[in-house]
Amino acid sequence: IPDDISLITKGKNSRSFLVIKKNKKFLFKYFKNNDFIKRNRLKAELNFLNLMIKGGFKNVPIPIKFNIEKNFILLSWLDGRNIKEINKSHIEKLIFFIKELQSLRNNKLINTIDNASEACFNLNDHIKIVSFRLNLLEKRLGYLNFLPSDIYLELQKLVSLMSDELIKILLDINTKDKKLLFLNLNCSQKILSQSDIGFHNVFINNDDDLLFFDFEYAGWDDCFKMIADLILQPEGCLDSEFFQISKTLLNNYIKTPEDKKRLEKTILLYRVKWTCIL
Repeated sequence: IPDDISLITKGKNSRSFLVIKKNKKFLFKYFKNNDFIKRNRLKAELNFLNLMIKGGFKNVPIPIKFNIEKNFILLSWLDGRNIKEINKSHIEKLIFFIKELQSLRNNKLINTIDNASEACFNLNDHIKIVSFRLNLLEKRLGYLNFLPSDIYLELQKLVSLMSDELIKILLDINTKDKKLLFLNLNCSQKILSQSDIGFHNVFINNDDDLLFFDFEYAGWDDCFKMIADLILQPEGCLDSEFFQISKTLLNNYIKTPEDKKRLEKTILLYRVKWTCIL
């Protein structure tokens, strides 16, 4: 029985609690059964954390107890704080973390790792994901007709603008880069990723080390999607400085004109997706 327990975050897909027992802190995480992707987020997080810990990572939470059937996991507490202002050093450390994840490709536990949430390995599959998100938003818009007419009209305009933007992207791909649609990533472009990576899932401690958490969407993913998410993620998104600092990371994956085009199209598509999420 804990000495104290308090709610930290109440998200759409999970809830997190601070648990105190004998003056020690723990994180208790409960996952809801409402993920339309039908993903076992607890199992994904547990497996990815175990892989990293086996690989020598010290800057992630350690699983202590879990129950797959009851959808909860007890984790060690990360003693850190949110980063108020992202600087060059933070970006360099984030890039180092991404690179270090790739060193786990040959780990004994790698067979426990599934694809990341909404992982896609060609542009056509990315288009399906974004189209699904947009269609879902269009359906939900119908439930919001109780809003004041001016707000509802603005929402309709926004969804219409996003739909037009997606059509424009698809037309451009089909006209100029149709061969990219079903061109699958090569093996080196499939990466181990937190998937929901970014400074919204990072703490910093008193030694200026970055601490990483929330791996429920982690797994094998598309390197171009990862780069697009780092740029577009609305909480702690990165600007043009990211490209200057991360040339070594980008050069690992962007080697041909087709790679550059694929990244450009992925960024355009995921602009629409992130707008849908917001």
